[in-house]
Amino acid sequence: MPETWSDLARRAATLPPSDFAALWESQDDEATRRELLRGRFRWDLEGFCRFCWPDRFNLPFNALHHDLFDVAQSREAWDVRTGTLRDAVAAPRGYAKSTISTFALVVHRIVYGLEAFVVVASAESELAEDFSRDLLEAFRDKESPLSELYGPFAVTGGVEGWRVSVRGAPPVAFLPRSERSAIRGRKHPTRGIRPTLIVLDDAEDKLRVLNPRLRNFTWSWLTKDVAKAGRKEGGTDIWVRGTVLHQYAMLARLVGGKEHGWQARKYKAIVRWPERADLWERCRAIWTDLTLGEHRAPMARAFFEQHRAEMERGAEVLDPEVEDLFRLHEQIWAEGLAAFLQEKQNDPIDPSARVFDPERWARFRVEGDELIVHGTGRRVPIWSLRRTLWWDPTVGGPSSDYGAIAVGGRDGFGYTYVLDLWMQQAPPDAQLAACWTLAERWRIAQGGFEDNGFQELVAKALPREREERREAGRFWRFELVGEPSTTNKEQRIAGIQPDAANGWLLFSDRLPAELVQQAESFPTGDHDDGLDAVERVHTALGGTPIELSQEPWWEARGR
Repeated sequence: MPETWSDLARRAATLPPSDFAALWESQDDEATRRELLRGRFRWDLEGFCRFCWPDRFNLPFNALHHDLFDVAQSREAWDVRTGTLRDAVAAPRGYAKSTISTFALVVHRIVYGLEAFVVVASAESELAEDFSRDLLEAFRDKESPLSELYGPFAVTGGVEGWRVSVRGAPPVAFLPRSERSAIRGRKHPTRGIRPTLIVLDDAEDKLRVLNPRLRNFTWSWLTKDVAKAGRKEGGTDIWVRGTVLHQYAMLARLVGGKEHGWQARKYKAIVRWPERADLWERCRAIWTDLTLGEHRAPMARAFFEQHRAEMERGAEVLDPEVEDLFRLHEQIWAEGLAAFLQEKQNDPIDPSARVFDPERWARFRVEGDELIVHGTGRRVPIWSLRRTLWWDPTVGGPSSDYGAIAVGGRDGFGYTYVLDLWMQQAPPDAQLAACWTLAERWRIAQGGFEDNGFQELVAKALPREREERREAGRFWRFELVGEPSTTNKEQRIAGIQPDAANGWLLFSDRLPAELVQQAESFPTGDHDDGLDAVERVHTALGGTPIELSQEPWWEARGR
């Protein structure tokens, strides 16, 4: 039986790179060279990525990437394959699962005619449309290596849905959808074909996943809509790609290995943890020391390099070219272990578990005009601090939340000191009077309050009190500025945990015991008003003093 073009393509793909390069160089005809490349790249997905987008794919591929390539390589064209592939992969954030699965592999399956109708769904329609826009631009760029090798492309439609014909072949349709949009029943607009590839990329929302009812909705959407949206004859592939956001999230259920009909894997940025926790704790002490200024991070890195062999002993990371062990520990220190376990390890902590450990909070005492930090003896003049207060008002009464007022100060290094905290179930006028008392005590010119219906009280009572104090020769230069709260309170409060753990947020030893009680019971306790006020005053003073770059490594360094 004569060798088919498919056989030749497979054979070309199996040649070592040097042998294939020699074969390619030996061809004088440009058309033959292009055919050789197209034949090889049908099966050599790594080579396809590097050839078409050399700036994006210029680093070694890791085990996660090879896995994603293997899944795509295992499937034939939509009209000949049988059975439905349901594949779920949980990947750490920042490791290019979207760039490979939802961009490069989708392009590959389109240019080789392996799909007829592709649907990509994300938690929000905006994200799905971003994926759509990226793919659309790849086919519209007539000067790119992709177009030179596989074009011409005939593209119709826009970001909300488009079709592309590759070198005159029947058009492949693309449709972006959100998690709350129906996919079942959708057909190719001109060919009448149901979806042949469905990609769910980051299809769960980080806030909606906290709600059991909305988690059930997402699971129902997957099982009753997405799973039934493919071709009745079979052959539709479903790829689920994302990061586990909750222990009972959709992706967590899939990678748990108990869902019939699904193949699933979970990847972690740190595959195995290092043995020398003592050395890492010493390194952390250097990294968190704000008094070292700009030398803090380099000194911590130097400590790591000096002890690297011991600090890496027993450890394994997913991709050291992208994030080595030191960089990953920096993220733990900056963002907290809970965030790291979710974002990088796909192992989220039970959201009802205790967040704070007040016994390990950095403390200080007030002596005269100075703060003395426990354990270090460091002295901080109160007058040197930039000071403000935050009032979280309530209607008052024995059954209401606490009215809470936190006073904070910030030094030149970036440390925030919680100087005072007032919490009572008192009426609003008494809470406002406490604002004046604290402002006078700590000489604060301006504070903030959550303007959830108390604007009128402040607008009337504050100017009157100010004028009476001025006429009486008392402290009177104090202003309150209302600000709305538009973010999730529990997430805001949990966000100060790394700063408290790092000693960047310090607490007076005279603060009310209720604050510690609220911290120990957060997030399941009855009250969190004191913590809320502390978070708001910390944010008003600048928040976290050290933030790692949030720029995705893929865009920052290429691949």
